[in-house]
Amino acid sequence: MKQGKTGIRLTNGQVGFLLVVPGLAIFAGIILYPFISAIIMSFTDRTMLSPEYQYIGLQNYRKVFADPYFMKTV
Repeated sequence: MKQGKTGIRLTNGQVGFLLVVPGLAIFAGIILYPFISAIIMSFTDRTMLSPEYQYIGLQNYRKVFADPYFMKTV
């Protein structure tokens, strides 16, 4: 009796997906997570000196766009 190959056969699409997943995970960890975290922190009054912070909405952006020096640099 001839023994056949055992195991799961993957299609080209599945192999491609498995090859792309590690790169996407690294991208998400190095680029995407800090980017989203920075956007979320921009809506708070968090400082590096104090661990406590509050949600302040668009107040940081209003302050920046009202600053005449910022508008000159943009």
